[in-house]
Amino acid sequence: MATPRVTTTEVDGGLNNTKNLSGQPMAVVGPAASGSFNPQVFRSKTDLVAEYGSAGAALDAACYALDLGASSVVVVRTASGNSSSYSTLDDSGVTGTCTPSVDSNVVPLDEYQVYIEVVSGGVIATSGIKYRYSLDGGTTFGPVYPLGTATSITLPAFTGGVKVNLSAGTLVAGDSFSFEAFPETFTDGELSTALDSLASTSKDWEFVLVALDVDATMAMTVATWLATLHSQNKHKFGIVSFRAQSSTETANDYLTAFETFRGAVESSDLVVTADRCDLLSSIPGVSGRLRRPPSLAIAGLVSVMSPETDGAALDSKYANDRGPLLGVSIKDSNGNPVYTDATLGVGSALDDLQATVLRSWQGYSGTYINNLRLLSSPDSDATWLQHRRVLNLARGLFYQAAVRILSKPLQVDRRTGFLSEKQIQSIEARINAILQTGLLVKPMASAVKFTASRNDPILTNPFRFSGRLSILPLAYAKEITAEVAFVATLAA
Repeated sequence: MATPRVTTTEVDGGLNNTKNLSGQPMAVVGPAASGSFNPQVFRSKTDLVAEYGSAGAALDAACYALDLGASSVVVVRTASGNSSSYSTLDDSGVTGTCTPSVDSNVVPLDEYQVYIEVVSGGVIATSGIKYRYSLDGGTTFGPVYPLGTATSITLPAFTGGVKVNLSAGTLVAGDSFSFEAFPETFTDGELSTALDSLASTSKDWEFVLVALDVDATMAMTVATWLATLHSQNKHKFGIVSFRAQSSTETANDYLTAFETFRGAVESSDLVVTADRCDLLSSIPGVSGRLRRPPSLAIAGLVSVMSPETDGAALDSKYANDRGPLLGVSIKDSNGNPVYTDATLGVGSALDDLQATVLRSWQGYSGTYINNLRLLSSPDSDATWLQHRRVLNLARGLFYQAAVRILSKPLQVDRRTGFLSEKQIQSIEARINAILQTGLLVKPMASAVKFTASRNDPILTNPFRFSGRLSILPLAYAKEITAEVAFVATLAA
């Protein structure tokens, strides 16, 4: 005997032939310094820090969303099976006789591009040396600190106390040294465990942000998990990030690496961002900018946008702001590009490969989203993230309406054994009223209509009633052209 249920199947390719779901928060999955591994809802940054500590991309993403006005966030802490690490310290900028070295016994709590610059020189262990540090590779700096008689430099507690030991000798004003710190990260299995925990929670959420970079295997883990949720009438999407371009990698090499990743990953449920940006940290007690995947800022923006809104729009994306991503930069203080810009170099090619990349606009300050791309098949109708959000919303509305019809007595036409026309029209009217209220009062689609089948053998197993939910989407202009010319006369 069939279990009463409602099933929707997405049909693609139709266009080629012719506050969010909002109200639901985003979910963030990633490592943290402490805290529960179970999904939890947070409405304040103070509570987030109390639970998870004061560092990490997942924590920063959740805090950023709350800063933008999200009413709440759902956070799932992952295990961290991959150890932290440091790059080789580059001391080529040191002209003094001191040799700095990273204390590898300290576990960094986040990803940092540490750059330390000597402001006033002197002898190690003798007062007089002053320095300043940057956590984003020298793009932005904190204040100047005296070294005093110390023989090491320890960064603030929110970094985990990242430490540089200084050998005997001298440092000269203008000396500099740098290194990268990488926190503990999750394995594919640990990510899968956290996602399963999120799937089983009764807490509401619209989409998931995976707060650290994923490889192709992890991306497909997320995509497969999302596809499974669709089969359970849980219509969600995910935002993940591809790795940063390394300092030893050319832009074309990075493009080739993403192309390889793209060849292994395809899903109309996934947004994948590329490279990095500088993001003003939203974590209480953490000062300055950190180098972050654009996904963190983009997810925060999406969490406060209405489903039909295109995050690539120049303005009107969120309340009290008219354009750029808040606290995000892809250029240095002199306006020179530091990270991928869709208007320069390989940025446009990454967009062509359906990566979501950031950009600048001539004549406008700040950093913007170029396009919110889905990693869907090239011939898919679902091109932009807003397509996925509206599809998910429509499927959710249909489920809410259709589930109330299950196991109710329905009138059958005595001549055909199928549902009577009067009964079908009644069902269509009921479902379409809910769809139209949810999608058309504030236009999230151009039109929507459910049309029921007239010849389902509902009297026999599996006692199925079917139909087609058709959505005419909103259009989003991505190119505007005009001829420009002097004319002799011009009508009013």
